[in-house]
Amino acid sequence: MSIVDTITYRGCGVETPTTEATYSKRCSANLCNGSVYPPGRLKCHHCASSNCMAAPTAKPVPCLYHQEVDHCYTEWFSATLAYRGCISDSNHTVSQTARLCDYNGCNDAAA
Repeated sequence: MSIVDTITYRGCGVETPTTEATYSKRCSANLCNGSVYPPGRLKCHHCASSNCMAAPTAKPVPCLYHQEVDHCYTEWFSATLAYRGCISDSNHTVSQTARLCDYNGCNDAAA
């Protein structure tokens, strides 16, 4: 497995880019590249729409893209619209009013 330009690649030897990788790791056991990589990757709650108004009940999940300095965010727009996720893999522009935090599962506050 390797990380190139914040994107994680997993595969068998020649299928995984390593020449420009920020991180890379090789292993030889069956299915050994399935864990969170690199260890310690930030985990945040992810959701959009009215489903985000209440405090999340599920476990936080790792951010899709790896950045050394990343943050979880929670952003409420109205009584029926909110977003939660990782700054690095946000599919919308996070405003200055969003609440940011930097430890696993920290974006769990209810509206």
